[in-house]
This record gives sequence, structure tokens and C-alpha cells, in this order.
Amino acid sequence: MRYSKVLLTCSIIIIFTGLGFPQQNRLPANCTITFQARVFVQWGPDAIPPNRKFYIPISRRSFYLMDSDPAALLEKAALEDPGTQSYSGNNKRQPAGLGTYLTALDAKEEGFWGGTRYLEDFYRKAAKIIDPHILQRVETDREGKAVFAPVGPGTYFIVGRAVPRPEAWNLKVEANSSSIHLVLDGKNSLTAGVIDK
Repeated sequence: MRYSKVLLTCSIIIIFTGLGFPQQNRLPANCTITFQARVFVQWGPDAIPPNRKFYIPISRRSFYLMDSDPAALLEKAALEDPGTQSYSGNNKRQPAGLGTYLTALDAKEEGFWGGTRYLEDFYRKAAKIIDPHILQRVETDREGKAVFAPVGPGTYFIVGRAVPRPEAWNLKVEANSSSIHLVLDGKNSLTAGVIDK
């Protein structure tokens, strides 16, 4: 009799605390992040047809999933931008930003430094800071689409460029559902409000 009372009490505790059932507010074990990268193009009044607006996909470009904000990492490291100089009279270089890093990353991936050879040394320094935070790299297809492998719950950053266009992305993503579908365009790029309004 005493054993059945203990069993009944334990059962009631389990039911009321939710230990016996899956909880609705638990984060998923894995989240799949899918995106399409595209840029906005507008033909002028002299084009046929005139004033046409459309999107073109960012195809065959690398995008990265990172566990930290690369812009913040660069800011904290205070690396000098090899391509700019301050005009404050002291000839010190400006701090390097995410745009400089992405330009260097593109040159490294393409294996052609060309006129950007000055970035090579900078890239080696920046890579030591940022590379440990790169979780995945994907390449977009002909339609500008790509899928990252499933990740656990947390905060991530999707980083990439729309070469030769000026758009670049450092988009913060909260992985708090089983799947996330995003469109990367001028509205959420680093140039938001300048190209797409």
C-alpha cells in the first residue's frame, strides 16, 4: 500500500511538472537554414521596356555561416585597413572593416590577388581571427539558392558578397525553429537603404 502511494505521488509530480511529456517551448535540436541571394536591378527610362525593375540571382558565390559577428571580431582586433589612410595628418591607416575582409576573402578563394595583393598580408592576419568562427561554407546555385547543413539552436551570421555588385551581407539569424528560409537582397545587406529602398 505504501509503495502504491509513493508511485502515485511520483506520477502526479511528473505529470504536473511536464517531465513526462515533450515541452512545446523547447528549442529544436537542429535547424536548417535555407536562403536565396539576389540583387535589385532597374533599367532606366531609355531602356526597352522603360523603367523595368527586376531581381537577378547571386549565383556561384560563396556564403559563410559563422558563430560570431565578423565585423565585431575585426573591430575588437583593430587591424589596420591596408587600402586606406587617414587624412588626420598622422598618416595612420583606418581600422579594417568587414568589406575589406570580404574583398580579401574573395581574392583568396579565386586564387588571384592581382591589384589586391596588398590585401594578402591583411588576410593572413584577419583569417587567424575570423576563420575559427566559420562553421560552414556553401556556394549558391544558378538561382542564388543554398542550404546550410542543420545547426543547433543559437545565434549565427550569414556572411557573403555579391561580386561584382556592391552588396554584401552580415545577416544575424536566430536558429529557433526547425527551418528558416531567408531572402538576402539589398534590403538586408550592409548597403541597405542605399541600393534597395
